[in-house]
Amino acid sequence: MISAPQPQPQRPPVPRQCQRYTVDFSLKVFSPGTAGATTGRSGDISVSGLSFYAPIALRAGQSIQLHFSLPHSQLVFGVWAIVQNANGFRYGVEFTRLNEREREEIERVCRILELKR
Repeated sequence: MISAPQPQPQRPPVPRQCQRYTVDFSLKVFSPGTAGATTGRSGDISVSGLSFYAPIALRAGQSIQLHFSLPHSQLVFGVWAIVQNANGFRYGVEFTRLNEREREEIERVCRILELKR
């Protein structure tokens, strides 16, 4: 006799490492092995990463490059990131290899976004 699978106990949600801020800006996604860039839109940002929407097939663990400018900033970013999660065309990424200037500018913009809440 085959029994129905037992429901798995739900794990409590893992708290975010960094506060996220809703923000809307255009970005370009470059994926190794794909010709050219795909245009997308941001969803939110933190000092450690961001979420975005783009019509491109990415998978968790994949390394990509993002080009964007943040609101309240004149710096043009060209950063590497690792895809942490994918849900349809919505992706969450963690920044990797940020230089000090990029990291400081993201922190500065996040402080401004905190004041606007």
